[in-house]
Amino acid sequence: MKNKQTIFFFLLLLPFSALAQIEPIGFYKDAVRFSKNELGGDARIQALGGSGISLGGNMSNAYLNPAGLAFYRKSEMSITGVVSINQTTATNNTDFSTEKNTNFNLPQFGFVIKGESKGAFSISFNQLQNFNNTTSYFGRNDGLSSITKEFTEANYGYYAPDPNWIFSPAEAAYQLGLVRAVDPSDPDNYDYYNLVNTAPDSRSGYIETRGGHYQFDVGYGEQINNQLSWGVSVGIPYFNYNMTRYYEENQSRNYYVINGVEKDLPTPEYIGLNESIRSESIGINAKLGLIYKQSDRLRLGFTFETPTFYRVTDQSSFRLATQWDTNSFDEKSFVQDFLGVTPNDSHTGAVTSGTESSVYPLQTSYNLRTPMKASIGASYFFGKSGFITFDAEYVAYNQMKISNGYDVTFDSDVDFIADNDILSEEHKGRVNIRTGAEYRLNKNFYLRGGYAYYPDPTEAEYRDVDQSTQYITGGLGYRNANFFIDFAFINTQSNSSYQPFQLYAPDPVPVYDIDNNTNQVVFTLGKSF
Repeated sequence: MKNKQTIFFFLLLLPFSALAQIEPIGFYKDAVRFSKNELGGDARIQALGGSGISLGGNMSNAYLNPAGLAFYRKSEMSITGVVSINQTTATNNTDFSTEKNTNFNLPQFGFVIKGESKGAFSISFNQLQNFNNTTSYFGRNDGLSSITKEFTEANYGYYAPDPNWIFSPAEAAYQLGLVRAVDPSDPDNYDYYNLVNTAPDSRSGYIETRGGHYQFDVGYGEQINNQLSWGVSVGIPYFNYNMTRYYEENQSRNYYVINGVEKDLPTPEYIGLNESIRSESIGINAKLGLIYKQSDRLRLGFTFETPTFYRVTDQSSFRLATQWDTNSFDEKSFVQDFLGVTPNDSHTGAVTSGTESSVYPLQTSYNLRTPMKASIGASYFFGKSGFITFDAEYVAYNQMKISNGYDVTFDSDVDFIADNDILSEEHKGRVNIRTGAEYRLNKNFYLRGGYAYYPDPTEAEYRDVDQSTQYITGGLGYRNANFFIDFAFINTQSNSSYQPFQLYAPDPVPVYDIDNNTNQVVFTLGKSF
């Protein structure tokens, strides 16, 4: 029973999830989220569209290709900062809402130690993902279903919730009178009805995410001969992901129709659901790289990165509130006329305005394996005037897997069979493309540009919106014998969709198309010694 209550909560916490492990719990969405990387590296690499597998001699090498460390002739240290301006626009029919967020962080820093040998050693910190974002949405008179229908479906098939043991919004909805037992007098009742029979006048909400995904890399690269270099690195990634999600409905009249006559029901003038989830993890991976210098003009690069193995801890909670326009109604007449049920004294018609919250946060831990990656790259140099470079990175998204789940709250195991089926069947390997060029303006100044395209890992038949991401980049750099400063300008574009809740019944539900557009200014300061 308690495990079922946990699943109830995830139904609301993770949209599109379901009730039992014959259906996914919803953790597959976390697996995909934490398996994607954004454009990374210092300002020079990002200005080149993130490409650099075959370049070498850059602070980002331990992250991109550790063989590139062999190209260092001096020790070096650098730090990178970024200002991000993110704009999200959510639309639904004719209604839209726009949010703009600005944040600053330090996505990369590190140092390279060049000894007397043919190799170089580095320690660096890199940001893999920036989760800081806010999306809001709004809809008026859309004629679509109320979230209370999902609460009703979630309660169906189970005994009436214990008022002292509330762990899901569906159970809270029962206590507040939004969802009601067909026969409250039956201790074995498992059938429920939804008291909200009319579409909301308006609905609104927001999704606020905070945190980031980072990795410490320890790498070593060495020159084997004049043409071939090799390198290896160990990555210690970790992430913290915090999501707060709020959904609200407003209604002016709730009624039902019997024999062509409209009869009023209690009206929930306000329904508000606030949910929060926090995910934390630390993991490990390793990378092997090669760079082959075919000539002074042409370099070829290759890397293989193992899957990353994480242990993830999720903690979640919720709060549901409602405000009725009355505290009772003629429930006996309603169940008899509208539901065709013989009423009894247990149909009291009482409804409660107020707030119900989870008794205490739900906590789940599990193992997550993200995809292995293999990359190839090529760079062609035009003497000392500049170069063009290209990377292709294969990401085996169908290898994502969740395992060893443990429900800390209820001291029980969690099975992810259905979630893993989705990960393997609905997601396929993809090739990320990155390309860039650098032109030397004079002895010290450099002009750069690039482009990257990261395709959506979900197969087309399983998605509503193509969530591929493209990056358009450019930048400038200044270098002398002991100092350098680089700037990059990055525009990131992607689309997604958001559904506040899901129904098994074929009733229309709100879906919002979300346009994401981010502009970033990245700078790197570095010194050789």
